[in-house]
Amino acid sequence: RFSLKDDNENQFNENNYSSNHTQRENNRTHSTTENDYISYLNQREAQRTNSASVSEPHVETNNANSNCNGVNTASNSYRPTASKQNNSNIIFRTTEFTTKKTNNKHNSNELDLKGLHDAFTGAPLDESLGLNQCETCKVYYHTESFKILQKENSSKCVACQTAKIIEVVINRKSTGKDYTPAIANLSNYKKYVGQVVTFEGKICLVRRSSSSNGMALMFEHKSWCSGFKLVFLGKYAREFGGVEYLISLIRKTVKVRGLIVKHDIFGYQIVISEKSMILGVS
Repeated sequence: RFSLKDDNENQFNENNYSSNHTQRENNRTHSTTENDYISYLNQREAQRTNSASVSEPHVETNNANSNCNGVNTASNSYRPTASKQNNSNIIFRTTEFTTKKTNNKHNSNELDLKGLHDAFTGAPLDESLGLNQCETCKVYYHTESFKILQKENSSKCVACQTAKIIEVVINRKSTGKDYTPAIANLSNYKKYVGQVVTFEGKICLVRRSSSSNGMALMFEHKSWCSGFKLVFLGKYAREFGGVEYLISLIRKTVKVRGLIVKHDIFGYQIVISEKSMILGVS
């Protein structure tokens, strides 16, 4: 390898050589000896050696870094330096997140119905049956129970006798109250009109009403209109087992949970809507 400096020096040396050659020839012409010519060649070779030593950097030859043509490629190799240790003061911490399950149907104001019952039927409360609540005393009713109260009790609550029963919004914050019915018998049932009671009495006979398509289990040996009775109207008689079942109750003691009402025409009676409201038969 020769640099531009080498070329210039070579050109300069060649010019000197030509000049010296001419001078030598002249010297030969003028009786210059052969020893002078040999001395000049040695001097020229020494100049070339010194020039190459200055312009050529010394490269340590490594066979592993030489290609197949014998050209050293060590100077073209990239050797990365060792990375410095990161002394950053930033500390990364892993934070654990707890996913809370959300219920799309209820929120934090979800009704707590545990242990509460329909104030009319006594059945455990079930949201799927629809809920209504008395704003005054906070007892609950299923939708069907409230419909019976509307028809038989002027929409009045069986616990406090106020007509302030409203539909319950599930997500509405509300507290509830359970209802415990009073115990009634043939001597005191009249004072519990409009209330749900537990009544126990013996069935004397069964009467059928042609006008209302209903049946009544009579607790007293009186007419339909004057005696205290358990009334099954229309479809309710069939749901309780039909005529055969009701007749089978004659001369048996029946314990029921029901609403005592006083009808303008038919007198005192106890109203039930579900077979579960018959608490016992003996």
